[in-house]
Amino acid sequence: MAQRTFIRSVTTSGNAPLGRLTAIVPDTLLIGDLPGTGTPSSSTYLRGDGTWATPSGSGTVTSVNLTAPAAGLTVSGGPITSSGSITLALADDLAALEALTGTNTLYYRSGASTWSAVTIGSGLSFTGGTLSATGGGGGSGTVTSVGITAPAAGITVSGSPVTTSGSITLALANDLAALEALSGTNTIYYRSGTSTWSPVTIGSGLTFTGGTLSASGGGPTPTPTSVAPGSSITATANTEYIIAGGIPATLATIKLPTSASVGDFLTIIGFGAGKWKLTQDLSQNIHDAVLGDTTSGPTGYVLATNQYDCITLRCAATNDWVVSHRNGVPTVA
Repeated sequence: MAQRTFIRSVTTSGNAPLGRLTAIVPDTLLIGDLPGTGTPSSSTYLRGDGTWATPSGSGTVTSVNLTAPAAGLTVSGGPITSSGSITLALADDLAALEALTGTNTLYYRSGASTWSAVTIGSGLSFTGGTLSATGGGGGSGTVTSVGITAPAAGITVSGSPVTTSGSITLALANDLAALEALSGTNTIYYRSGTSTWSPVTIGSGLTFTGGTLSASGGGPTPTPTSVAPGSSITATANTEYIIAGGIPATLATIKLPTSASVGDFLTIIGFGAGKWKLTQDLSQNIHDAVLGDTTSGPTGYVLATNQYDCITLRCAATNDWVVSHRNGVPTVA
């Protein structure tokens, strides 16, 4: 146990002052005799509040490293596992900027990690951090008349030219004036006349909401036209024909429409036992991707081979019809 010596008593001779000591009696103070709570030991210390406490914190650093950002800095010398230095260096644009030597100079990034001085052109100055225009352009003189010429349509001009002082007035005209006067919103307009714009009426099967024009349905479903057994008719474009049943069960003949537009359709639905035959007029043709083409003109035809054969054709050109859907395997000739 560590010991400390302190003065327990002082003996003087007669009325001698303390400066004339005749005896000093030593004594020993043990660490355990010090006041305080806790247990004194080689791993504790006496705090100011009278408590024997263990110092906080522990650990051993074995490696130190530094990670550089993606650009601008480089790191070398790491990791350090015993002793040493980690070195940072500028790179990329930061290195280029640090290397600049000019003062009172504007710089621009002229390439990757490259900064170049801006050349101050004529009519400009750069002094003390201020970039200025040094003049209003060349030439001088006195304006004696100012006029504005309007375009051929859309704008009118009045009050021109001004020779002393005054104002020139521009006004919208023609279609521009008509468009400016429109007040509708969420409305489609069309040019219904000269300098006249009118709202489009959204008909059945269509909707227009939030700027989107949409078809709200699949359009009207055509009502099939019945064809009696043994009949011979010329079809109308965009029509469905159904071969009716009946006695006698004789062949119904339907000729291609004499007038049709590209995209028009023709449908024949087989039902009657007499079946159907689709014939052609002069220069007309029918094309089937699988069964081939008919003979051009009046001698060409498509003939149902079964009672329930069906066919739909689309007009692809003035005299050409293409089979877009077929049920059954009719004869093509």
